[in-house]
Amino acid sequence: MSDIPVKFSETIDEISILDSSSSNVTIRNYDLPGLIIASITTPGLETLYKPLEYMEDFVSVSSSVSKNVKYEIFAVYDGHGGIDPKSRLKKGGHEVAKECISYLPEMIKETLKYNNEIEVALVKGFERADKEHFTKHFPENVGSTATIVLRHNNTTLYVANLGDSRAVICDDGKVAFETEDCNWSNPKEQERIGVGTKNSNYIIKTKDGEKKFIFNGKHLNGEKWNLSASRSLGDYHFKLDSEEPPVLARPIINKIPINSNMKLILIASDGIWGNDKGMASEHFISKFIQIAKKQTSTNIDECLKETCKEFVKWCIMDHLKLEFKNHGDNASLIAIGLLNGQTKQQWFQDIQKWKGKYENDELILKDINDLDSNYVSDSGSCTIDFTKD
Repeated sequence: MSDIPVKFSETIDEISILDSSSSNVTIRNYDLPGLIIASITTPGLETLYKPLEYMEDFVSVSSSVSKNVKYEIFAVYDGHGGIDPKSRLKKGGHEVAKECISYLPEMIKETLKYNNEIEVALVKGFERADKEHFTKHFPENVGSTATIVLRHNNTTLYVANLGDSRAVICDDGKVAFETEDCNWSNPKEQERIGVGTKNSNYIIKTKDGEKKFIFNGKHLNGEKWNLSASRSLGDYHFKLDSEEPPVLARPIINKIPINSNMKLILIASDGIWGNDKGMASEHFISKFIQIAKKQTSTNIDECLKETCKEFVKWCIMDHLKLEFKNHGDNASLIAIGLLNGQTKQQWFQDIQKWKGKYENDELILKDINDLDSNYVSDSGSCTIDFTKD
């Protein structure tokens, strides 16, 4: 399998709020035939006035050819864990996620050489990478999610998901497919290890004896650490070389044929999708379309870049300011346009014609500029009027 160099342009910009806090954002446009691609990564904001001090989200785009078959791999990685017990600072999760950029796609390419079934190759690539590398060369309390979309010969998409990042495929402005979040809030993942409202314990056998894990509704608690992701790379504390670990490195695989109406794919970390108001992927797609409609540049790559930037800004800032997410997170996004024989101009015009399912929803219509700078604090339980002495 031979790699095809992927050209990209990169800019470093800034997302600011209330003229008092800002977060750097890295924006990339990628050049691949038949596609229009932009990505965003940003540490995000911890509160309205304080940017996060760490960055654990990473994205990658790669292309290769094997036996006259072309593959593109688009991926989002979100590291986690590694709280230093003394300083309480985040440490180590970003190293796992960053290592995924090069190691995981290479392992997938290696397994594709010997497996004609792409689903099998993806599963083997993930599990082998975890067993041989991520659980062996990193601390036991750090790991990363991984959400990958593999395009095969411009005919089929293979989506592999590990953790709570998400891939969403749009058809005529609506969600045609979305990955399931692999976390302990998912009833299917609870059922897999037999935990829930009636049973909170899961016991595995290891070379050092039995180990017990306790389910608390959103997390799985180990002896020293807890974890919200039910599938991940790394996180050895939740695997311990057991034959039946509660946390798996086996991704959930979906195969989706590409059709002419399938024009947009969004892959993003939970810093984009996470919210406390029950908003689903359809809400976010509606917001993305709304922002796209406002773009007027004749440079379509610039239009997509600005759409992504404003969309990410809305997610990390309006979530705080509109008080339906009172905490911050790193955010990463890859937007992939499938041209399907169209020019970029024709493709973007079609996106602007789309009607989102929730385009008239109050939360979607609200914009950060609609709110007064003295609105509220970042805490839902403490409203402060900063204009008073």
